[in-house]
Amino acid sequence: MFSTDEAVDVTLRCDNCCMNAVVDKFGKKVKTSSVGEEQFRTTVKVCTSPTFYRWVFGSAGKIVIEGPVEVRNAYKKLLQKSLDSMN
Repeated sequence: MFSTDEAVDVTLRCDNCCMNAVVDKFGKKVKTSSVGEEQFRTTVKVCTSPTFYRWVFGSAGKIVIEGPVEVRNAYKKLLQKSLDSMN
C-alpha cells in the first residue's frame, strides 16, 4: 500500500459543502479552484496513511482523490480489502 511518512502532493476534488473540513484539515491558506458550480479542487501535501484515507472516507464520497495514481490506487485497494472482509 502506498503509505509514507514523507509528504506528497495529493489532488482532491471536493463538493463545496466540504470546504470547512478541508480548511480544518489543511489550514486557512489552502488554495482551491472551482470545478463547476458545486465542486472545488485542491492539491495538498499529506503523509498518506490510514488516518488520511479514513478522513477521505468520512466524506461519504464528497471528497475524491484524483491523484497521484499511486495514492488513488492505494485508497481503492484499502476500500476493496474492507469490502472483501464482509463476505
